[in-house]
Amino acid sequence: MFQLMNSYSYIHYKLSSNHSPLFSHGNEISCLYSKIVDLSRQSPTYLIKVTPELFDVSIELKEAALHLHDILEVLTAEENGIPFIYLQSSMDYNKIKSLIDLFIHNYNQLSAVSSPVMNQKLQREFFCSLSHYSDALNSCGIAFEENGLLFTESSLLDERIQSGAVSTLFSGSESFGCHIKNHAYQILLNPIEYVNKKVVTYPDQSSINFPNPYLTSFYTGLLFSGYC
Repeated sequence: MFQLMNSYSYIHYKLSSNHSPLFSHGNEISCLYSKIVDLSRQSPTYLIKVTPELFDVSIELKEAALHLHDILEVLTAEENGIPFIYLQSSMDYNKIKSLIDLFIHNYNQLSAVSSPVMNQKLQREFFCSLSHYSDALNSCGIAFEENGLLFTESSLLDERIQSGAVSTLFSGSESFGCHIKNHAYQILLNPIEYVNKKVVTYPDQSSINFPNPYLTSFYTGLLFSGYC
């Protein structure tokens, strides 16, 4: 279904026979199609609606605006006016808020389970990262409590999300979000650095992988032992 819109126009076509197959009226259909194409070219932003009732074909023209998920609006230009396109981004408030809450929950959980007998390397690195971006985080309502845990000032965070200012935390190669993502990739490449366990190997000096032929087995052993 197509829609062709102009609030001042209505075109009605009645084909000559009510009994012959539709394809027998090739000339009429071809002519009708040409008119629709011409109208579309004259007003490319209009929507076209063709309603066939057997051999009774109607075309309705109405002026309208096109909306795309409340993010993009396409308007037809006024007569003799200058065409324009206006784009406006729209933040997904609920998704952004839930992701920030999830990050804070995971960080606080990591801090809670850490103890002097456990490897605190990961916690220290995250704390340093957060401290480096403390001004940017504070401006968006994310701050540290005295015990080192994170918390949010809900009203300030809501305001920053609604205004779009929170995007500064995640946009750009030097942003907080980019830094955390790169750090996570580093951890994935070598998780053994964050395991507080001694790993003993017995390298075979005759092996082509000398001096550490058992490097790949580290990860298998750690996974089976529940260390990762």
